[in-house]
Amino acid sequence: MTIILTILYNFKMKTLHLFYIASIISSIAFAQAPNDDCTSAEIINVSNINLNVSFDINSAIINNEIGCSGTTNDYADVWFSFIMPFNGNVYLGSNINWNNFALYDSCGGNEIQCGNNNEFFTNLTSGNNYILRVFRNANTASNTGFQNFSIKAFEEVTNNNCATAETITVTTESSTVNFNIGGAELNNEVGCSGNTEQEYVDIWYEFTMPVNGNLYLESGISWNNFTLYDSCGGNEIQCGNANEFYTNLTSGTNYKLRVFRTRSAADNNFLSFNIKAFEEVTNDDCASAETITVTTETSTVNFNIGGAELNNEVGCSGNTAQEYVDIWYEFTMPTNGDLNINGNINWNNFALYDACEGTEIQCGNLNEQYTNLTMGTIYKLRVFRTSANAIKGFLSFSIYTSDTLSTNTLISEDNIRIFPNPSQDYIKVLIHDNYNLKSLKLYNILGNKIKESNHNEINTKSVTSGLYLLKITTKKGQITKRVIIKN
Repeated sequence: MTIILTILYNFKMKTLHLFYIASIISSIAFAQAPNDDCTSAEIINVSNINLNVSFDINSAIINNEIGCSGTTNDYADVWFSFIMPFNGNVYLGSNINWNNFALYDSCGGNEIQCGNNNEFFTNLTSGNNYILRVFRNANTASNTGFQNFSIKAFEEVTNNNCATAETITVTTESSTVNFNIGGAELNNEVGCSGNTEQEYVDIWYEFTMPVNGNLYLESGISWNNFTLYDSCGGNEIQCGNANEFYTNLTSGTNYKLRVFRTRSAADNNFLSFNIKAFEEVTNDDCASAETITVTTETSTVNFNIGGAELNNEVGCSGNTAQEYVDIWYEFTMPTNGDLNINGNINWNNFALYDACEGTEIQCGNLNEQYTNLTMGTIYKLRVFRTSANAIKGFLSFSIYTSDTLSTNTLISEDNIRIFPNPSQDYIKVLIHDNYNLKSLKLYNILGNKIKESNHNEINTKSVTSGLYLLKITTKKGQITKRVIIKN
């Protein structure tokens, strides 16, 4: 009997011991989060520098309570407090919708704002202590992922409305305007006229147009939106995003510029834009075409196309209409022959006409050769670009006639054979009917002589790949042929 009692006693003591150990382990594993209620909120330092905050919500007590105002559920929550460093806004990002955030003015006080994922708290006051509750429902409370958020304060802006618009100086030289839009007031309003209302932050600028002409504004990102007005509460001149080209503005007039973003993009980067004015051009249409002199010597024409009127029209005949800026030139052809234009870049387009409202002779971009033009005839040259390329560089083109490379009608093309074409190492010319070849001369598209030979073959090993003109001279005259070299 004594033995049996001893065994039972020992078993009871071991059981109590194991239960005690298990209780300790359970207590350690499910220790309550230190900031599990508002009175023990963890203090964080919020500033205009982005702060990353990690939290442990797995060990928070789950209670049946209110989430955002008006909703009740089983939630786990942890608490933080911070002092607002200045008047303005706070952006909080967590990138997952099971993280909920509620901001209060004090423990047990008023709920300022509540939501999930990313929150933008506005109109906060410098020096005030705010209470931040981070909470999840019971289904996601034990998930160890995404237990962090970023938080950053934005100082309130002084140009928050049109009446307090910041004055900027606009000239014909490009300038950069840096801005703070994260500190702007959040309002439910229209973006561009006719759009549906939604939450936007906006800031305002004003400037005086220095010349009659156009204004180009570039920000490089689609979440920057811009609207130009003729006055506060006045007419919307134009509205769009990323890059905008405003035309037909008047010298000496004061304009209002609204810069705005959606709530979700309020704290994003790309906080600047470039702005530049372009003086209106005098050769904006064919009737006022600028006269240029064209000769067999290459000349350069510099142009201002950023100040041209923007129109929805056809580029080359047969193309679909779109927005273009264009300028016009006219010249008298000095000889019978060809006209060569080098536009330096493919966004420079050229169309040649026999008269204003006349026939389009030829149209293309970058480099163009117009053949068989007539001496003494006045031709009209349209230079045009799409609106997207209106203010880009390469604002010049070279032009010359290739009279010396024109065809002598005494020579029949049927009696001349050029091979290989395209060529790599050489070009050979075979001529029939006893034309008696005198020379071969190879010219680039600008009319500069590259190679010459007194035989029926010319070496092209060292010539750069491209389009060239081969002038073939015989005792009966000369002819020019296009050749392609691929090296």
